[in-house]
Amino acid sequence: MEGYEKEEKKGLSTMVIVLIVVGALVVLAVVGVLIMGFTFLWASSFTSDNGSEVTHLNLRASIDGTTDTLELEVISGNVNWYEYRVEVDGQELTTLSSTSGPEDAPIFTGMMWDPVSGNPYEINVFEADGGSLRWSDTVTAT
Repeated sequence: MEGYEKEEKKGLSTMVIVLIVVGALVVLAVVGVLIMGFTFLWASSFTSDNGSEVTHLNLRASIDGTTDTLELEVISGNVNWYEYRVEVDGQELTTLSSTSGPEDAPIFTGMMWDPVSGNPYEINVFEADGGSLRWSDTVTAT
């Protein structure tokens, strides 16, 4: 029977297609896990604990021009004030208390600091050892 030649099938077999699809899924899964891992590490860097009970401070500030005091009220959490450095317009102030919670507001007093009522002052709270800024606000003295 001439003229009848067996045609060869050209194309990929089912097994090869399955292997390609499984390989692609494995690669996508590995890339997804890596992206999630790096995202978790990046996000956790914002909440890393440095020994303080509060890493991102939640404070309320007021300045009394009559008594020359800065009062920082802790809104939530507890703060060991010896782990922080407080500056008003670049001048470092000292504190009278070591720890504070929401019930008691620590009062900072500064040597040779004389705020003028009605003037705004920039208050910055830094980590004492590393110097990272943890809280900042501009407050007008009363």
